[in-house]
Amino acid sequence: MGRYRSKRPYPKKAKRKHEREGAESGQVSSNGVPFDLVAEFIVDLWKIERRVRAGNAGERILAACERAQERLIRIGFELDTMMNRPYNENLRMRIIEHEECDEPRQVAECLSPAVYYNGELVREAEVVTRGK
Repeated sequence: MGRYRSKRPYPKKAKRKHEREGAESGQVSSNGVPFDLVAEFIVDLWKIERRVRAGNAGERILAACERAQERLIRIGFELDTMMNRPYNENLRMRIIEHEECDEPRQVAECLSPAVYYNGELVREAEVVTRGK
């Protein structure tokens, strides 16, 4: 008996998010580095750091994340969590959730920080706001 062969072709390799949706910023540095991919890298490092700090474990991982962030800062990238700032409609951020309360509206939690390259926004922050 022969091997079973599906009549359907093998599924194509799934495209990465940036390939499916296109680059959020579309900007590329003079040496060809796509800013949106670097921004995703920065956000991933930030999320790892936040999780390690919450668990008080993985000091070596935390130190590696901090070194990687320092290197990115040296080449012009920075992040901003927008935490504990008064809410302002002119700030560029994605509000994922809003919680009503009697206090003035402010950024209560950062789900993903804003990423800047040489002072220009590459990726907006994703935040939870709280207040009226």
